[in-house]
Amino acid sequence: MVAQRRRGGQAIRLDTANAGPAGLTNSWPTLGNVAGSHEWKAFSSRRDYGLVHTGKPATPQIWVAADDPLQLAKGKNGSFPALWLPGLDVGTGCHLARWSDTPRD
Repeated sequence: MVAQRRRGGQAIRLDTANAGPAGLTNSWPTLGNVAGSHEWKAFSSRRDYGLVHTGKPATPQIWVAADDPLQLAKGKNGSFPALWLPGLDVGTGCHLARWSDTPRD
C-alpha cells in the first residue's frame, strides 16, 4: 500500500500497515474519518490471522490500519500495524468496508 497526496507528489510506502508474508494482497481500500490525530483506512487482504484464519491463500478479510498524517506530510511511513476485524466469517471472503459518522441504535 502507498499514500499519495491528492495533487500528486511522491508515493509513500506504508510498510508497517502492509507488513506480512511475500505475495500479500490488499484491495478495496476505503478511507474513514480522522479520529484524534490519526487517519483510518479499511481494506480487504489475504493475510493469515494467527491460528484462527489460515489458508493458502487465506480468504480475503477486512483489516483496519491508522496513519499519522504529520509523518506522511514529512514523506515518512506514518502507518501502524493492521488489525483484523473480529466477528467476520473466516470462511467467506469479505471485501468492502463501510464507514459511518453517526452510531446507530
